[in-house]
Amino acid sequence: MSPREASTFKATSLGEALLRWINTVSSTTTITSLVDLNDGIVLWQVLQTIAPNHFTTCLPHIDAVDVEMRWQNCKLLLIFL
Repeated sequence: MSPREASTFKATSLGEALLRWINTVSSTTTITSLVDLNDGIVLWQVLQTIAPNHFTTCLPHIDAVDVEMRWQNCKLLLIFL
């Protein structure tokens, strides 16, 4: 296996592990792809489950339909982390 193939395999394995973990923690949503995380909503819900006293606010855009809304959600998520 070439270094590039190993890197791709590792990234795929990590992505799949993240999806399994999120689906284990999240009881409200089942995600099937990393694209499902691009608006920050599922990650926010998981973090609220893990640390409800820290993640007390709501995301600005629950129905993030465009790039700007998704970016604002992810930016808030990073601020709280």
